[in-house]
Amino acid sequence: MKTRTMVMRTVAPVLATLALGACATDQAAVEEVLDPRKPELTDSAHAPTLVRLGDYTMARGDTASAVTMYRKAHETDPGDPEPLIRLGKALARLGSYEEAAGAYRSALSLTPGDEDALRGMANAEIALGRPQEALPSLERAVERADRDPEVRIDPLLRNSYGVALDHLGRHGEAQEQYRRALTSRPNDLDLRTNLALSQALEGRFDQAVAGMREVATAPGATPKHRQNLALVLGLAGRTDQAAEVARVDADDATVNRNLAFFADLREIPDSGRRAAAIGEGVL
Repeated sequence: MKTRTMVMRTVAPVLATLALGACATDQAAVEEVLDPRKPELTDSAHAPTLVRLGDYTMARGDTASAVTMYRKAHETDPGDPEPLIRLGKALARLGSYEEAAGAYRSALSLTPGDEDALRGMANAEIALGRPQEALPSLERAVERADRDPEVRIDPLLRNSYGVALDHLGRHGEAQEQYRRALTSRPNDLDLRTNLALSQALEGRFDQAVAGMREVATAPGATPKHRQNLALVLGLAGRTDQAAEVARVDADDATVNRNLAFFADLREIPDSGRRAAAIGEGVL
């Protein structure tokens, strides 16, 4: 069993979606809509239909087909940022982060400050190992909200800002962003996970382990959260405890690989590089 170790890695911190092919009826509908001989494809009113079909195929797990439909929707109505935002999300799910970042930037050129596009662009840059590139836009959005109590921003934008800060080794600032986000979403297990992971990166292992144990035993906790508890225990050098937790969801071979990965992480002296390595790791 392989599971991504760190919530910080992705736009939406969830377990990978199983890729499912569209059924025959769905595929026929898709091909009909995408038929280049149909004159309505030149009509911008057709773009919302393509976006809805893209959303449907994404929900079915057919991300590649969704990318095709979002691209066609953008070509049909280049002035609408929504197909670009959806395209960025689908490309990121496929691991095409460079293209995803480009799609989000194009959306931001149409609607500067759009939070979905900004968060997606930032997460793509982080996934590419370029957290510094994501920082200026995130800083502007967060600082504006901090200055003006009337301004409300999506708490997940603060989460992305925190992730970028963690990847730059600025863990205290990152934890402040996670805490601010948690005031709006106190039961968000992924935000609480990121806070605990940040504390572990900073070497505050007792706090990190305590926080991560609460997450792993909370209602709604998943194998991903338990594996992150194992990760925090592994970073703390509590190998036996890490192995015990990991075995709840993984076989012995996977547990042994995970323990070796934790040992490698402990050898990385720079905490920002350690965060990047965790984000890239696959357990």
